[in-house]
Amino acid sequence: MISIALYTPYWYNRGGGEKYLCAMAEALADSERYDVSLLSDSGPLDRQALERYFSVSLASVHTRQISPGHIRKTLSEANIAVVMTNYRSMGLPAATNVYVLQIPYPEISAGTILRNILRGNFREGAKDLFRLKLLATCRNASTVLVYSEFVRSALHDHHRLATTVLYPPIDDFATAGPKEQAILSVGRIFRGPYNDKRYDVLIDAFCELCRRRQHTEWQYWIAGSCSNDPASEAWLADLKTRARGYPVRFHVNVPYPTLAELYGRASLFWHAAGYGVDERLHPEQTEHFGMSPIEAMSARCVPLVVNAGGTRETVEHGVSGLLWSTTKELLDNTERLLDDPALLTTLQRGARNRFIRFSRQSFADTLFSMFRDLENQTG
Repeated sequence: MISIALYTPYWYNRGGGEKYLCAMAEALADSERYDVSLLSDSGPLDRQALERYFSVSLASVHTRQISPGHIRKTLSEANIAVVMTNYRSMGLPAATNVYVLQIPYPEISAGTILRNILRGNFREGAKDLFRLKLLATCRNASTVLVYSEFVRSALHDHHRLATTVLYPPIDDFATAGPKEQAILSVGRIFRGPYNDKRYDVLIDAFCELCRRRQHTEWQYWIAGSCSNDPASEAWLADLKTRARGYPVRFHVNVPYPTLAELYGRASLFWHAAGYGVDERLHPEQTEHFGMSPIEAMSARCVPLVVNAGGTRETVEHGVSGLLWSTTKELLDNTERLLDDPALLTTLQRGARNRFIRFSRQSFADTLFSMFRDLENQTG
């Protein structure tokens, strides 16, 4: 059998990237053509916890905890090494090397690094040095996978890096249950320079919606993982304070069945990653793909997403959802749907139809085609 090792240093996040790797491992292992391992150097991997959280089956996948400093050696023992990283290069240790890049990096140069340092952003300046090395490594990799055409274009335009799009697999949350007067947002609860979900903007917008429509029975639900580091916990506390007095409900670190229930019950889906960002200068601050809006679409939950980045690529305005650039547009579009049940029903159907393009089966078919090609490079 052909051995495949998949590694990321970010298992603790339990975000979209980690789900992407688990879905790859599941699909490849189930084919019985590959011997698949998930590697971690940041603590043990709990297979059952990953299965529950991401709704995957990893029974045929090995999970291995590797001592820090020994990951490259372990990757070199595989026929195909798959590495997902945001700035740390692992070199080209295996016969065939695949990198997964999540971030559409903007221009990185001596000037941008110096500006970060002068602004006191020493950490980001140092990371940019590592990113230059990572990009150089990727130019010699067998394949570089990205989530969307948006990321592919950004990496080509800013770094002349050739990449291949493999859309993430999206779970089907279809349900026959009735919809409720609820708006849902789903995504990791954190603050950072990349992919910030901007729950602060959405909470403020919902509070304004309540003021516009006094005595409304609509609720706003926020569901997502939140790490137990002080910064994340402080941000969650701040969001709860901001929402005080309004029908905003937080569902933090909920199990998969609860998330599925929320998708099934909600009527609308709000998403604000990329809000207020100039994507030409800072593509990394937009939504790179956006799994959760498409998960919502599978459950006939109509997405209202920022008109930028990956969500502009996946949501067709007026067909499978609505795009917005300002909070006024978000609220106006939301009220259109609240006041026009026929339009809401039409977009619900369109959302469900659009989801099929991003199903798990579509992901698996494309993945197998790519890896059969890679097999020819293993010798």
